[in-house]
Amino acid sequence: MLALLLSLHTLGRSLAMASAERLAVPECVSRAGGWAGGGSGREHGGVSPGVGIEVREALERVLPVLRRAIGQATQAASPGGLRAALSEVFRLVEEAWGMPAVGRDVAKVLCDVIRLEGGLDLLLNLLYTAELETKCQAGKLLEQILVAENRDRIARVGLGVILNLSKERDVPQLAQSVSGILEHMFKHTEETCFQLISDGGLDTILYWCRWTDPAVLRHCAMALANCAMYGGQANQRLMIEKKAAEWLFPLAFSKEDELIQLHACLAVAVLATNKEIEKEVERSGTLALVEPFIASLDPEEFAREMLGSSDNIQGRTAQDLQRLVPLLDSSRLEAQCIAAFYLCTEAAIKARQKKTQIFSEIGATQSLKRIVCYSTSSTTSSLAKKVLRMIGEEVPRRILPAVPNWKSCEVQTWLQQIGFNKYCQRFLVGLCARGGTRGGTLLPRLPAEV
Repeated sequence: MLALLLSLHTLGRSLAMASAERLAVPECVSRAGGWAGGGSGREHGGVSPGVGIEVREALERVLPVLRRAIGQATQAASPGGLRAALSEVFRLVEEAWGMPAVGRDVAKVLCDVIRLEGGLDLLLNLLYTAELETKCQAGKLLEQILVAENRDRIARVGLGVILNLSKERDVPQLAQSVSGILEHMFKHTEETCFQLISDGGLDTILYWCRWTDPAVLRHCAMALANCAMYGGQANQRLMIEKKAAEWLFPLAFSKEDELIQLHACLAVAVLATNKEIEKEVERSGTLALVEPFIASLDPEEFAREMLGSSDNIQGRTAQDLQRLVPLLDSSRLEAQCIAAFYLCTEAAIKARQKKTQIFSEIGATQSLKRIVCYSTSSTTSSLAKKVLRMIGEEVPRRILPAVPNWKSCEVQTWLQQIGFNKYCQRFLVGLCARGGTRGGTLLPRLPAEV
């Protein structure tokens, strides 16, 4: 009975939300000056002693200026003063993201301080109540500070604000920042993805796919890729029902920006790995564009372009890159191909940052080696080899598909890949005892229990 009552209560809340013109906004956001749950500056009082020297020096220089600007924003007596303070905060965050080697570490701390000192809730309040010019400035800043903890905060208290904004589809001044905010929120959780889809966020992204603004289209392609990668199979099904695969087709053909094409191809490749919707994805025609597009690109040149862009100079986080590993292990060649390319560009960025250990930490190294050994796609195999060389890993030899023709070294490689390292030497000794060199001839003769 209790479960039934809870179900009815949840259904009633959902119907009430669906019937309202504007989604409910928590009091801590809609109340001007209220920072409930946002924390205080005392919680992030100084620079952690564990950070590197370069990061520490940057933070010691920037944090006092940032705190002063946040204080000016929260206490501004005029719209002009408020916008000036927001502009200063934006400048500091943008400069932090642009620092080549330590930008992510510095920017992460600034984003945390903005949340802890009430700045994040101030931005949500402005997006809910301010006039258009200030609202646009607040949206532009919010897009820049959506690290994981700030996405958590928005999912808890501010998703209604973002969804209300997404209903203002035909306001060009808001479209760039709101599409960027949605892009980030689509990689929060499966539950957040479902709410964004159910309450019109995905519809707005698909609506903007018909625009010609490259910045908006880039956010749309990345939002769809994030929804496909982070949303889970149930949300992938909803994407198909809303014709997302068809809207990815013009994005994958976009001549405005190769990043738009890349993320459109990534989105459709991820969707195709879901066996329940695979046939529908194939019928969209977008999937056939993936391999030819990737084959036309130079990953090192692509990485240089990303390093020259303030939006992409830091590359992706380890959590983002880990989402690509299942694509490397997929049976879909399109998924393997685009994942290998993406990791190849990221390897160039991480090598510059001296963070190539990320690839081993996320489990990508063995998957890349398997592709080199077994892939039937020369493009994918070549990309995997480049990644392994850039991160300082040994590049294995390609293994012939005909098992009886395997040499002893190929059998040893295979044994290592399936986790039987301890049997490699024993197998080699046994092969030598039989006076053979082609170890593959022994595999079909092994007893079943082995």
